[in-house]
Amino acid sequence: MTDPEGSAADGGPRGPGEPRQPPPPTEYEPTVAAPGGVPATETETGTTTGGGRGDTSRLPPPLRARFRLRELLRRPERPDQAAVYRVRDDAGSHVVKWYDRGRAPHPRVRELLRTRQLPHVVRLTETGRIDGHPYEIAPSYGDTDLARYRLDHPGPADPVVVRAVVTQLHAALTAVHRLGIVHRDVSPANIVLGSLDPADPELTLVDFSVAAYAPEERLADRDAWVGTPLYLSPQAVARRQMIHPQADWWALGMITAELAGGRHPIRHSHSGYVDLELSSGPPDLSLVEDPRLRALCRGLLTRDPDLRWGSAQVAEWLAGGAPPVAPADWPSPAPPEGADVTPFPFMGQEFTDPVRLGMAFDGYWAQLERALAHGRGRGAFADWLRQFAAAPRYDEAAREELAALVGLLGRRPGPAVLVRLLSWLAPPLEPSYRGEPVDPAHGLADLAARAVHDERAFAVVEELARHEILPLLATRPGGEGLAAIHRDWGAARQRWRPTVDALCAEFPALRRRLRDHPALTAVEGPLLPQLLHIAAAPERCRALLAEQASRRLRSLPEPVDWYGWLTSDRRDPLRLLLAERLAGLADEDAQRLRVHRNLEREARRLDAAAAWLTVQELPATLAWAVGGALAVTVPWIFLVGLADVVSLAPQTTVATAWSYAVPAAAATLALELWAAHRIGYLFYHPERSLAGLVIHQAGRAARPVLRHRVLGTVAVAAVVGLLLATLLLAAWLWPLGTVLAVAWWTWRRHRTSPARRPGAPLGRPLGPPLGDRRDSPTGETP
Repeated sequence: MTDPEGSAADGGPRGPGEPRQPPPPTEYEPTVAAPGGVPATETETGTTTGGGRGDTSRLPPPLRARFRLRELLRRPERPDQAAVYRVRDDAGSHVVKWYDRGRAPHPRVRELLRTRQLPHVVRLTETGRIDGHPYEIAPSYGDTDLARYRLDHPGPADPVVVRAVVTQLHAALTAVHRLGIVHRDVSPANIVLGSLDPADPELTLVDFSVAAYAPEERLADRDAWVGTPLYLSPQAVARRQMIHPQADWWALGMITAELAGGRHPIRHSHSGYVDLELSSGPPDLSLVEDPRLRALCRGLLTRDPDLRWGSAQVAEWLAGGAPPVAPADWPSPAPPEGADVTPFPFMGQEFTDPVRLGMAFDGYWAQLERALAHGRGRGAFADWLRQFAAAPRYDEAAREELAALVGLLGRRPGPAVLVRLLSWLAPPLEPSYRGEPVDPAHGLADLAARAVHDERAFAVVEELARHEILPLLATRPGGEGLAAIHRDWGAARQRWRPTVDALCAEFPALRRRLRDHPALTAVEGPLLPQLLHIAAAPERCRALLAEQASRRLRSLPEPVDWYGWLTSDRRDPLRLLLAERLAGLADEDAQRLRVHRNLEREARRLDAAAAWLTVQELPATLAWAVGGALAVTVPWIFLVGLADVVSLAPQTTVATAWSYAVPAAAATLALELWAAHRIGYLFYHPERSLAGLVIHQAGRAARPVLRHRVLGTVAVAAVVGLLLATLLLAAWLWPLGTVLAVAWWTWRRHRTSPARRPGAPLGRPLGPPLGDRRDSPTGETP
């Protein structure tokens, strides 16, 4: 089974044809030289550890130096999908396909495609492994495929184009089958157009990622169901597929009928509907008007693979012959339940068979809800259902379910009732809801992955969360395990909030930040499909999240304690998911920590430089301190001595002044030396030195004196008179006042200077970095 993808693996855009389950992992063959000297190589790069592929939006690292990326054709939505790139080098354009190691193509197929030149078949020019993950390189055969061409050119194709497609695909399939290769997914999306000339289109069969090397027909593994439903043969539609070349010829018949008729012979692409169509009768070839093309389609679309046309018959048809077509061996359409069954109208058709109506309902959910929205429509539908109450095809349990459903149609049915209704109408339906596959193997995980960015898929996930839908779908074919997934999904939603609370309890600083970003931890929004993805594919998601956490931890510029705690348990996918959702906060914290560490480092470097400079300039600093002390002590020592010599002042005053002078001068010098040593060279002179203060104040005092000579003379005379008065009356005030003034200014300098405390960086106090504040209630820097 396939799901829509973005681009073909080996060239051209990709339509609905990428297989959902490629073959199981394989080992690689040794390198084989290509014939004719054509460079085709097998290489291995990097390690073979169990890691993932990393960022698949970019080319694998070993290829980046060799190629220029032109276009990302497909980025994997889940780990097991291949990444596809269109690249270019001097030799031309190429397509690179990089697989997950668990979904590697068959080694023998890759070897043959690398070493053989086959008509209209992709040629691999290089294969190998990068970090244990297989990759392959092929030429780019074109920018579009047959599926895109059909969309751009609706309606029946020109018979010349149809014949060219048949001719070239016949050559391609004959060549690969002769080598024992079965493609298993021949579809328009895997047929690349190199030329768009309607008269001479050039086709290449690409994407052998799910091809099998099967020289003899065999059954596929039970879990290896691959292909595009609309192009699968009846034997390949079965739950355990038959691998044989006849399946590829059936696909050619479907492609031919689609081109010649203007639309696909089967209207619905759902695999259950395809199975029903193929089991109830031959495909509808009424739109194929050309008799020879109709004969070709009948031969290729014969149900019995032993009677189906193959290479020889198609070659005969191309040569103008008319190989015999086997009689239709499919059973006739089942008769209606009774001649009096009243048809039910829906979407312009009338239905008498519940299974076909159920398939139609499943394809048009909006119209189904509209049809049953009003009482009159529900009443008519209930009357139609009652016709089958006694039908022999239903057992007692089915009749009881029918009676319950008829009763529930008394009012507008909700999603759960509609799911039960479709399950009763069409038991072959596989698990799906509103047209979205939700099988436990891949469909549900794919839906969850798309729902993160796809609004329609997200709406489906929201309804799955609100209603008990998955347990109801568990009863459908292939739905085993959906009930357990629903239970695990609910448990994950219940565990999410306690997990967030545990993180906040361990690191209280985060609580306020998470309140500022409620979307990061809200159960609503993108978290809902992410939790569903974990429930649907727990090991795959856990491995992917663990890889992302490891990559994030390596990329953080500084370790963040709470992020490390969150990712320490790699066995818990919820903690890993929370870590992924909070990765942005971790980046912010790491950047702030890096800034903090850099500031600390720079502060320590400046401290060291300042300490060295202080030591080197200590003599000059101390000299300025001595000079400042002398500048304020020598004048009054000189004046006191002058007063003593000339006997201007009383001897008691002079004696008291001399008794204060010596200790005052010593104290002034000691205070200034201590201040100079503590403040240091960088900040001491002239801003905070006594010498600088004297020089600055002397300059300030001299400027008005020089500017206004008369007033200046009066002011200077007044000051001199005041000095003489204090000298004559109380000379001891000078040494005492000097000591008190210097002591007060030293205390002030001690309080206001930028001098660092021991161990603190120069110019700024130290505080705990953001990422380490477990006990800070707000997470703010103190």
